[in-house]
Amino acid sequence: MPKIRTTVTLDEDVFRAVRIKAAKTGKLDSQVIEESLRRDLGLDALDEIRAQVTPAPEEKGMKLATSELAALRKERHAEAVLDPNVLAWALISRTGAPARPGAHPQA
Repeated sequence: MPKIRTTVTLDEDVFRAVRIKAAKTGKLDSQVIEESLRRDLGLDALDEIRAQVTPAPEEKGMKLATSELAALRKERHAEAVLDPNVLAWALISRTGAPARPGAHPQA
């Protein structure tokens, strides 16, 4: 992954700890800081999870996506079916009657 140069302001004790750890491990200061940030941000855990996951073949992924999309459409269609009472109110409201229970026609 490409590196980006940046400037960071640290407390003296934090920088001293970075320098000590870098000296003990034979790493650069920037490597110690990056490793600490990756650990703190959970990026290492994500990398470990990604390494353990075997990607599905494209055909299997497409079948899964298609079946999930069909199920979602079926669910939405079932929700979109009109309630007969709503339909009746809509028809009545065109004749001048209240559009919904409790509503009063405008005079």
